[in-house]
Amino acid sequence: MELAAPGVTINSTKLGGGYVEYNGTSMASPHVAGTAALVIAAGIADVRTQLQQTADDLGDAGVDPHHGYGLVDADEAAGTPPPPPNDAPTVSITSPVDSATFGSGDTILFEGTASDTEDGDLTGSLAWSSSIDGAIGTGGSFSATLSDGNHTITASVTDSGGASGDDAVSITVGDPPTEATTVSVSAVTYATEGGKNQDKHLLITIALVDDQGNAVSGASVSIDLYRDTSLIASGTATTGTDGTVTFSLKNAQSGTYTTTVTDVSASGLTWDTLTPINSFTK
Repeated sequence: MELAAPGVTINSTKLGGGYVEYNGTSMASPHVAGTAALVIAAGIADVRTQLQQTADDLGDAGVDPHHGYGLVDADEAAGTPPPPPNDAPTVSITSPVDSATFGSGDTILFEGTASDTEDGDLTGSLAWSSSIDGAIGTGGSFSATLSDGNHTITASVTDSGGASGDDAVSITVGDPPTEATTVSVSAVTYATEGGKNQDKHLLITIALVDDQGNAVSGASVSIDLYRDTSLIASGTATTGTDGTVTFSLKNAQSGTYTTTVTDVSASGLTWDTLTPINSFTK
């Protein structure tokens, strides 16, 4: 005798339908088998030991020949069931909208909502932060003035089960500069001219703009020209009133050409050192 289980006056189904009361091990054994299945489902490897150690002692203290380890206890054997999955809260920022811009010193309205499957409305628990200014407010609605710069605004909340949710938007605070400060190569284009098929000579045109979107004239531009990855020519020239300058390669051979801008010098402007990806096959 190792374990005891309910086996007297057990209500059971019967062949042909209906129910009947039975006694004996045929009734007790399914109780033990079902409990063992619960133990296995709980991820406990040593099922037999678990059943023995969690049985309710009957008769003489300890193991005895009439009750074994005692009455099988399904609750104790299977352990505390795992808690149900905890869904993370859902957070939504409704103001400001993503990519919004504000002037220096503007008062900005921050609004958002938070909801959770288990806890319900968590809007009042929202915590707001800025990537520049740190914590800026709490709750579903408030106003604040932020430092100039590009901010990532995050609203977050944690539910009672420890799961967190958040939402984020990017905003810019500060008046845009009134004067250009940088110059960029906006395009590198190719064309051909001359010869029977108008493809004898290669033309490379460089276009410059400032950070206000204006064409940059009178700028010195230096380039390196490559054919099939080999450097074949270099040159320096000045942009015209339309912000472009064209270089010419006479009697250009067949191959794949690429251009790298090596220097741009424009009065009062700083070159960003970037060359757009470009290629031309002749």
